[in-house]
Amino acid sequence: MSITDSIRAQIVPITPEGYPFIGAFALVSLVLFWLWSPLGWLGTVATIWCTYFFRDSLETICSKPICSYLSGRSPSPRKQKTNVLLSSSNL
Repeated sequence: MSITDSIRAQIVPITPEGYPFIGAFALVSLVLFWLWSPLGWLGTVATIWCTYFFRDSLETICSKPICSYLSGRSPSPRKQKTNVLLSSSNL
């Protein structure tokens, strides 16, 4: 394994939709470097953040169905009665 293959294996791929945003951040960073060097470094940090934001990480999806308590479904096999706080019969 070469060094470049090792480095590429560690870098997370970027989603294609993020390339225009990353390019815009990099361009603004270059303009900020032209204006004033400390602003350019802030732009570089913002470009790194934008790259991290648009990473295409591998996500694993569990095989068990997930039930949220806020979805109104009961996590147990039997149905649970839910109370309605604002119904016309309670007023």
